[in-house]
Amino acid sequence: MLDEVRGAGSYKKGTALSGNTASDLVVIMKNVPTEANVSNTMQKLVEVLNTDEKEETEKRVEERVSLSRTGTNVFELHTKQDCSVRVHFTSTGDKVYGPVPDGKDMKPYQDALRMIRHCRWWEEHTAHLKNARNLARLLKDLCRHVPGLRLLDPWHIELLSNCAVIPLVGDEPLSLVDSFKRVWQLLSAGLFLPGSIGIPDPCEETDAGVHESLPIWAMDELTRNSQMILQMLHFGAYQEILGVDGAKTYRFLLSLCPEYCHHRRPSASVRQAGPRSTNGRGTHHQHTDD
Repeated sequence: MLDEVRGAGSYKKGTALSGNTASDLVVIMKNVPTEANVSNTMQKLVEVLNTDEKEETEKRVEERVSLSRTGTNVFELHTKQDCSVRVHFTSTGDKVYGPVPDGKDMKPYQDALRMIRHCRWWEEHTAHLKNARNLARLLKDLCRHVPGLRLLDPWHIELLSNCAVIPLVGDEPLSLVDSFKRVWQLLSAGLFLPGSIGIPDPCEETDAGVHESLPIWAMDELTRNSQMILQMLHFGAYQEILGVDGAKTYRFLLSLCPEYCHHRRPSASVRQAGPRSTNGRGTHHQHTDD
């Protein structure tokens, strides 16, 4: 019945954020999973995990693992330590992409196989690029706080990270700072706008860009937010973008206040020194303190 079990997702790729205690497993079965097969397999797994193997009588102890269903072919195991494992059921490629049995929706099973392809590609092309993994974590954290960037899914972020780190000239990967700036330069220039070639999905047979799955309004919103972040980078507002040293509230201004880049909060040294220049009428120019 079971053919193979593989790890997948951000935890397997090494791009999971701190505090994220969820991981993913993909269970490949020899045939297309049925409702009975999937339920029986998960119930048996929960029984094994909740059984104290040290007891000869196999007496059940207090339950350490609970089970919930989150999708057609997805179950989630929860522990008392707030850890969880998402288990995705699928079958081999010839079964999943072959004739559809009895009008069954095969997309969830195809998505599970796609997770494996993404993980394999990431390991083959980014295992030696430490900055790409760090950049992916940085972008994922930023997307959690900036509403206009939440349109990017993990696969978009990972492909962007790989593209930004690889140099156009030479073999030396770009630094984390340079690759971070390059991401916003690419997006600001319209990499994810309609008509752009974008980044072709290396795990699919078509040459379509990964951004083509986004609606047009989402592409526009993403480009607009990227342009504002790039402007802030030119102003040196790294702390405001990353939300460090008490500047977390400025993350929301990226998508809510386009005028922010023209009224950047001055640094502490500027505020202490006061205005340093005057205009032709003798009045002082002064930054607006947001």
